[in-house]
Amino acid sequence: MLQPPAGVRVPANLMSNINGLMRHPRLRLVVYLGLAKLCVFLPPIMIQKSLGGLAKLNAWDSLIFEGIAENGYIKPEYYAFSPVYPAIIKTLHLSLGLSYSLGAFLATNVLSFVFPLLVYEAFGYTAALLTEFLPTYIVFTTVPYSDVIALIGIGASMVLLLKDKVDARVGACLSLAVTVFYSLTYTLPAYLILAVGGGVRSSINRVLKIYLLPLISLLGVVLWYRQVHGAFYYFALEHDIWG
Repeated sequence: MLQPPAGVRVPANLMSNINGLMRHPRLRLVVYLGLAKLCVFLPPIMIQKSLGGLAKLNAWDSLIFEGIAENGYIKPEYYAFSPVYPAIIKTLHLSLGLSYSLGAFLATNVLSFVFPLLVYEAFGYTAALLTEFLPTYIVFTTVPYSDVIALIGIGASMVLLLKDKVDARVGACLSLAVTVFYSLTYTLPAYLILAVGGGVRSSINRVLKIYLLPLISLLGVVLWYRQVHGAFYYFALEHDIWG
């Protein structure tokens, strides 16, 4: 139990709260990430001397996600972005009456507290704390980006696999991840390490449980592109826009 230095008087209720925090690692992770996020939120507020400074954080891809949520895929380059995050923003707008910007901020920042807790369940407190204090994690889970949704899918799948719970839930988690962030498809072969073992029939069963839903989801994305623009339009679009 933590005690104040000799000669220093600290209110008993404050010490009780501090010791309570020390005994609850999940609560500590939530508090530490909240404090880290203040390092992102406070500078624009202090510079602008108002909450309007937060608008400076709403930039880059955030504007595209919010534009899709509000108006749909009205520009060709928007098709490089998954519809999952805009759908969440749209749902918050329709259900709670939030502006698209506020809904995006709320979704990203609330969900950002989930992934470190999943890392804690899978790999322990130190790994979760290091994850929280990565500058890229702090920034890209504070500004309205979709990365954290994909990370939650990956994190949840790892928790299930490391607890040897290989079932359709693993596939559902990976399906969420690759549907939100298409490039995470490249990580799928790595799951073969945890899928193979215990005999041929058992390995095939585990592979199907892990890969069936993600592959169906990816097929859905390909068919969607084909329906809208023709096969492999995304790659042609990348070349035309970015060279």
